[in-house]
Amino acid sequence: MGDDGVGIRVVRILQARLENRHDVVFKELSVSGIRLIEEILGFDRVIIVDSHTGEDTEPGRIRRFTPADFSDTFHPGTPHGLNFATALELYKNIDREHIPKTIEIYTVDINAEFVFGDKLSPAIEKASHELTRLLVRELSTATAT
Repeated sequence: MGDDGVGIRVVRILQARLENRHDVVFKELSVSGIRLIEEILGFDRVIIVDSHTGEDTEPGRIRRFTPADFSDTFHPGTPHGLNFATALELYKNIDREHIPKTIEIYTVDINAEFVFGDKLSPAIEKASHELTRLLVRELSTATAT
């Protein structure tokens, strides 16, 4: 959906640039909450890349978060509607040993208007390459196993 696909774009570029890194697993996902937690179980370190919209967005701005940054979004309710932070806390109580030690969340601010197609607007395309460079540097400092 246009700029909303920035996370998948970054993953695809990273896969191409780091194709020889067999210690890095890439996943293209369109899931959240419990389903996202189930996808990251068993990994030591997880980097999530997604788009971000809201009142204070600046299209193309890259931000870095940890799950703790979303603690104020806890909304008790049914397990089917849990957000990422709430689902993570739930899994820490039932499967703590498989929760990643490090979870980093990178977002790129986008406009809330969704456009069908796989093209990114110029500002988001530029941010996707900037974020890719940042993550390549960060992953290159990680010890290969």
